[in-house]
Amino acid sequence: MVDYNVLIIKCRENIFGSRYTYRKVLNKLAENLKFKLLKYNIGRFKIAVGSSEVFIYSEDPLSILKYIITVFGVASIIPAVEVKTDIHEITSIGSQVVARRISRGSTFAVRVRGQLENLSFTSRDIEVCLSAEILSRAEEKGIENVKTSLRKPHIKVFVNVKGRKSYIYFEKYKGVGGLPYGIRGKILSIILGDIKSAISTWIMAREGYVIVPVQFSLDQYASGEYEARITNILRRLREYIPEEKLKIYLFNHTYSIEELNRKISREMICTVCRMIMYKVVEKLCKDIKANGIVVCEEYRSYKSNILSIDGFINVPIFKPLKGLSKYKIRRIAEEIGLYNDWEVQECSLTTGKYALEVDLKNIIGILEDINWISIVNKEYKTVVVKELK
Repeated sequence: MVDYNVLIIKCRENIFGSRYTYRKVLNKLAENLKFKLLKYNIGRFKIAVGSSEVFIYSEDPLSILKYIITVFGVASIIPAVEVKTDIHEITSIGSQVVARRISRGSTFAVRVRGQLENLSFTSRDIEVCLSAEILSRAEEKGIENVKTSLRKPHIKVFVNVKGRKSYIYFEKYKGVGGLPYGIRGKILSIILGDIKSAISTWIMAREGYVIVPVQFSLDQYASGEYEARITNILRRLREYIPEEKLKIYLFNHTYSIEELNRKISREMICTVCRMIMYKVVEKLCKDIKANGIVVCEEYRSYKSNILSIDGFINVPIFKPLKGLSKYKIRRIAEEIGLYNDWEVQECSLTTGKYALEVDLKNIIGILEDINWISIVNKEYKTVVVKELK
């Protein structure tokens, strides 16, 4: 009995650069796939890197499909039967596989593609021979009214010829897409209780960056479920990150909040507090030689000068939510299983309003008045590194 014996993993094709660059991407994807399969203690398998895809060989490829569909860099997954590029073997094995899927009144179509230039047969030869053999097997089994149909067939049989090997398949599964995790540099991401920080982090991880989460402890100023929400967010993100341990930098933000609460007006606390956080993370970014910081403000936030932090932060800033609609953000939240955590107020001092009449220049003036450098330096010394397995 012949069945699937390989999964063909396709990566994003519009990757700019040399063939060496694309090969590097495929090798990284293969490494991450291997990590995921070993993590879940999958049985015996073999991974091979082709010219434009990654192959996973297994006795039961469909059983591992659910584990790799969330690996960053996987654009699509094709369960297939690998055979020799021989018209007799393609016809024989292909007809056996198709025969188990047809029933009375079924229609089918055979589509052939790939590298056939140096072969003694053409794609048309394969289509004709395989179709004839399928009809013959249906007749042997007593299955009536089986026909070929080029318009709307019930079953589409694809044959992809690649050198000495050919692949017979029927369907394609969509992966999470993006680039393999770790193919780019590392970036810092502030994980707050709000869902937008989680989505920003997820998007950048999906683009191949190594994520270094940064968390701020609020102690008595934290809202009821703040810590639980952050833990849930980190564990959800952890499922997508192919690392043995996820290193998290934790800062005690209580002192900074107390200083701000004592020195500035309530309506300015949220804005200035966020600026202090960014300066602390900027300092960490330089110390560990990261490539930048992820910020989670949405596009509409940047219409206000109050959150235009580009001129205040001296490291690259990534804004993955810029230009995304609220609908798109909610869809991503559903995809990663965090939609129920959408509404959360991380700090008890949060007013829910920003002082929109104050521009960045005025905010910098306020920061200088409260000696922000001293506040940042004191908070930076509270750093604790923890690991999430």
